[in-house]
Amino acid sequence: MSKPAKFISEGGSSNRPHLFEGNDYYYWKDKMELFLRSQDINMWAVVEVGDYAPLVKDSFTPKPQLEWTTQES
Repeated sequence: MSKPAKFISEGGSSNRPHLFEGNDYYYWKDKMELFLRSQDINMWAVVEVGDYAPLVKDSFTPKPQLEWTTQES
């Protein structure tokens, strides 16, 4: 008698991220990074460093990312 295949409850599509079940963290992290980058190329940076945007000098207006210096990015 064969063993039943493990049911994959989450992940495996572009609409749902891979579910972390408490083991194989580094595998899950890689899958999650790929999923987030597929949604938006800058999404993983938000996860790693937070939603950061330097401001235009003497203003409360966020500086466009194309104008960021190396230190700001």
